[in-house]
Amino acid sequence: MKKKNTEREEASVEDIRERLLQAERRRKQLEDERIVKVRKMMKTESPETVQAYIAERKALEDIQTKKMEDAVASRQLRLRSIRDRMREKDNHARSVRQRRLVSLDSMGEAPREERQYSFYTSNE
Repeated sequence: MKKKNTEREEASVEDIRERLLQAERRRKQLEDERIVKVRKMMKTESPETVQAYIAERKALEDIQTKKMEDAVASRQLRLRSIRDRMREKDNHARSVRQRRLVSLDSMGEAPREERQYSFYTSNE
């Protein structure tokens, strides 16, 4: 059963570093196992078979890299879309406040103090 985000403990910097080190160790171990496997193949198999295996592994790594790049691009696109929608919402709210001020001014009423809201931060 998965825990909800609210129940999840805050990860400390040390915990994150330990997890990253463990992941790096696992990656190195897998790479070492692959190297051992290729060396065994070189002793027992023909050079064409070894080259085919190496090419297959390279293709799989390329596919995985492409998937990761696509995921990053998709995430950036989604975040950009959210930021744009928030910017449009902010602009609409600003124009509504302006129309309200103009309306109140034309009626002769004194406007109340307006608060400035910003729903997004722009790094662009």
